[in-house]
Amino acid sequence: MSTRKMGLLLAILGLLLLGCGFNINTGESATATPVPATDTAVAADTPAPTDTPVPAATVAPTAVPATATTAVEPSPTAKAEVATVAPTSAAVATVAPTRAAVGGLGSQGGVRKPGTGDAPSGGDAFEFLSHTAWVDDYGDISIVGEVRNVSDYTFDTLIAIQASLVDADGNPVEGDFGAYLDRPVIPPDEISSFWVYVPADSLGDLPGDSIADYELTLWVSEDPSPDVELTVLDAEAGDEGDAFYIRGMVENQTDMTFSTLYVYSTIYDADGNVVNATLDVLDQDSPLGPGDQAEFEGYFVDHYDEADTFYVFVTGLPTDGSYSDDGGSKGTEDSLVSGEGILEVSSHTGWVVDEGISIVGEVANVSDIDVDTLVMVEAKLYDADGNPVEGDFSNYLYRPWIAPGETSSFWIPIPMDDLGGMDPDSITDYELFLWITDQPSPDVELTVEWSDTSAESDAFYVYGEVSNQTDLEFVALAIYSTLYDADGNVVNATVDIMELDVPLGPGEMAEFEGYFVDHYDDADSFYVVVSGYTAE
Repeated sequence: MSTRKMGLLLAILGLLLLGCGFNINTGESATATPVPATDTAVAADTPAPTDTPVPAATVAPTAVPATATTAVEPSPTAKAEVATVAPTSAAVATVAPTRAAVGGLGSQGGVRKPGTGDAPSGGDAFEFLSHTAWVDDYGDISIVGEVRNVSDYTFDTLIAIQASLVDADGNPVEGDFGAYLDRPVIPPDEISSFWVYVPADSLGDLPGDSIADYELTLWVSEDPSPDVELTVLDAEAGDEGDAFYIRGMVENQTDMTFSTLYVYSTIYDADGNVVNATLDVLDQDSPLGPGDQAEFEGYFVDHYDEADTFYVFVTGLPTDGSYSDDGGSKGTEDSLVSGEGILEVSSHTGWVVDEGISIVGEVANVSDIDVDTLVMVEAKLYDADGNPVEGDFSNYLYRPWIAPGETSSFWIPIPMDDLGGMDPDSITDYELFLWITDQPSPDVELTVEWSDTSAESDAFYVYGEVSNQTDLEFVALAIYSTLYDADGNVVNATVDIMELDVPLGPGEMAEFEGYFVDHYDDADSFYVVVSGYTAE
């Protein structure tokens, strides 16, 4: 039996453990490379959030009353972690861009959680220099821009930027549309770019070109920036017909090692206004050690015709365990890379149970690459006063392989003992973060031939039959069951481990069963995934 994930799954069953009642809308705010743009303009100034779920409807179950739950409200900065960075200016020809402030938006009010020092709020600390938005051919919206730190405080935590959208009739558009400022550390008078990507499917039934206005708000979090700015030695840019490229050389001036680099590129028009901004992720064939140099490249496939100058900066996420958050090293066992632009939380919820807290939800692969390694879902908890709760609250996505467009559910059970004596009812909100590890998934997804549900007096059951269409032999099955309400939002998710009396060989079939003992009264549809574990 494989040890890593199997141990985690067995621990889940005992609630000892990298996901309803909290009802916050968290997710990876997109930072993928923009898609081709039309020139449909989106005005600048207005409203706010929620994630469109990605349900998998099968059988509508009969509802059975669930146990009472305690609802918890959402965090204002509930967005999954994004890699961040810092800039080196250069002109497309030679000269650095002039950053002229533009009128219209100004600095919006921000909130910093109490107990994190004397840092000013986002509204007091930053001013917007320029920003713009457009709708592409697919109905996706990009909002790009730049801010300056006008305070005397150096920010070294993640700073969320939230876009509130308004339609042509002045009605707010529901949805959680946000990202983080790009630079990991922003000293006084320094600038940072940003890119808020709003995919069409997050707008519900609204077409992208029906969005007439937006408003931008900054929120200063207390979460340390996970990446480190590196030194750009040189850079050049130019239009090569099918795209606009920015290339150069970066040096690792730190004592850390990086296996992935993040290239943040911004282009400006002749007046210094932002035309476009993007992020490119570069996996290194060989880790970038202290003193090493590497070439980098970023590019724009559209919306670069007016480019006159550019700004580029490069960061890396430490892979040697040197990044520490709340006293714990993130990377000593698995190399962690932000899932930003690859994975997105589409639905989630949480509630208080007798044993502690449960957080469940679903994640969609919004990229064009397969994710075939373990993906950690991390939850950060806050009490009613906005203070963070110490502890490592995480689990892994269920599916061992998540193809583009596919989804995976998750469950983060948080037992009472992990809360350090805190009353679970005192936990009022949480944030979710996605981290892609370099650990291969130990299990293999099998083929569900058929499945059904039944609601009985003591539990809600998901059952069916699975076939082994591989050439491997499995000694145990993991049944991952997810329930959805009538709107496709995740209601509950769980995992059941079945040790097999007789190994499941190639071409053979086996029955399976999973069940929920509570929190299933709103169930309207379900989805079940079964994976197998070999004896090794």
